[in-house]
Amino acid sequence: MVYHALFWQKTYIQWNQIEYKHFYGLVRGVWLRMVITNKEYEFAFNNCPDAILLTLSDGTVLSANPSACELFGYTEDEWCDLKRSDLVDATDSRTSVYLEARKKEGNVEGELIFIKKNGEKFTGHIKSALKQPEKSLGKACVIIKDITELKRAEESLKKNKEKYYDLFYNARVGIFRCRINKMELLDVNKKITELSGYTKEELLNDVSIVKFPYPEEIENIMRKLEEEGFIENHEVHILDKMGNIRTALVSFKLYPEEDFFEGTVVDITKRKELELKLQKSLEEKEILLKETHHRVKNNLAIVSSMINLQSSYFDDPEALNAFKNIQDRANSMSMIHERLYKSKDLKNINFGEYLTRLCNNLYKTYTHSTNISLKLNIENLSVKNDVAVPLGLIVNELFTNSLKYAFPDENGNLQVDFRGNNEMYMLSIKDDGIGLPEDFGIEKTNSLGLTLVKILTEQINGTLEIESENGTKWLIKIPIS
Repeated sequence: MVYHALFWQKTYIQWNQIEYKHFYGLVRGVWLRMVITNKEYEFAFNNCPDAILLTLSDGTVLSANPSACELFGYTEDEWCDLKRSDLVDATDSRTSVYLEARKKEGNVEGELIFIKKNGEKFTGHIKSALKQPEKSLGKACVIIKDITELKRAEESLKKNKEKYYDLFYNARVGIFRCRINKMELLDVNKKITELSGYTKEELLNDVSIVKFPYPEEIENIMRKLEEEGFIENHEVHILDKMGNIRTALVSFKLYPEEDFFEGTVVDITKRKELELKLQKSLEEKEILLKETHHRVKNNLAIVSSMINLQSSYFDDPEALNAFKNIQDRANSMSMIHERLYKSKDLKNINFGEYLTRLCNNLYKTYTHSTNISLKLNIENLSVKNDVAVPLGLIVNELFTNSLKYAFPDENGNLQVDFRGNNEMYMLSIKDDGIGLPEDFGIEKTNSLGLTLVKILTEQINGTLEIESENGTKWLIKIPIS
């Protein structure tokens, strides 16, 4: 009573226009907030994208918003006849758990399987609050969001994750992920454990158990990774758990923003061992093949010497000429085998060098006191030895034939050209001598040397062209296979 008296006394003393306006504004604000709150609630209820149900605690539906009608397929009038059993799948055991939790706590959140009017089931996320949970029949608000697509996406993501991890763990190459600064392994797959000899648990607990017999290798790799952000196919040696040195091919990719790097490791120990065995075998075969060429060269030299010795017992010029031709052919082949013996490449020889030496040797042999000039336009091209031997014999025959028969007055010019492109080699021997007889034909010649030229040209799939104008030109084209 004293308080009320004091209050009205103070109000009477302070009452003025300003206080009146303030009091009026306060009352008006309370009224407006009540009106606006009701309107906002109605707007939120009708326009919420999620389904909202107002129910009794026993599941009887009192009201449903438009989103609930759309989601479940019921009209607004049909909701009044629906109960919880019409909307929730009876086989979902979570229902009783949620109801008990809501009764104790006043609210609950989780997932349930719901049933639409057409019988279709879907997964929904619910939030439910119970007013006056202590009463036997309270009122509840239930918000339901259809998360069927989300659950499908989660399931798909889960399956993809399982597939990814299956691929990761069972990959045919080693894969790992390591933290940059701490050098802590985050994950390794099966191949890493096989390579190192350690279990996955051992590696993830302490990566320092992996040893490198040549530490500078890993130091160089890590330095390059830091500078460039990635490395590809670097060879490194690893000491496994049993103390064996294994060789691996590694590739790393740096992810500095996430503070880790990933890498792949391929065990090439067996491959390297096999490569060493093959290399050793090839070296042995190469030595054997070189020795074979050396012996063939020596045997041809012996044959040449025997021919020379045998010719000393003859005075007949034709017989001596025949011996000389045979000796030149033997020398020509001997030079090929000598080149192969000294060459690092046993399949090919530098035919340009060989041809230059062959022509100069033949020129010196047949032009002691003549005025025949020699011009060589020869490219240094590599030729397979199965082509070089017959081609050398062809040059021997055509070159000596020109020196012997093209210049009866021992004056003239002889030119040898050898060049090539990606498709064929071209060899030409040209002189400005007396030329060939008018009725000459290589098909009907009786000359052993020219018959040999024809046969050898066919042997290397070449073509022979002959020009007899202002001398003689032999042009041979050999395809490069």
